[in-house]
Amino acid sequence: MLDFRGLNEKHEYHIVSVKDDPLSAIQSTIEKKDIELVVMGTKGASNYENKLFGSNTINVMENLRSSPILGIPLDARLVHIKEIVFPTSFKTHYKRRELVHLVEIAQLQDANIRFTR
Repeated sequence: MLDFRGLNEKHEYHIVSVKDDPLSAIQSTIEKKDIELVVMGTKGASNYENKLFGSNTINVMENLRSSPILGIPLDARLVHIKEIVFPTSFKTHYKRRELVHLVEIAQLQDANIRFTR
């Protein structure tokens, strides 16, 4: 079992297991637990964006509007973040408040944000 205790006293980490499709499970958990940020591991099983994200992660990113999603590629290493990829169809109009977490992370890491289809 993963142990997140002691990583950062300013944050709380919880592992949740729900029997449902990923999007529905995440949506219901966000509503029940008042989640501020969803962190998802990605396997890269799809043909999208050079296999950076898996199909479940893409589905959640495209359809979930109640919380920001941070997708972590399977082979990611803990290093200084230089670039944050924001996948979008460019069909959605984002409000400033919807991008606050993304901008905060980029500023903390002195990272660029790259928007991609």
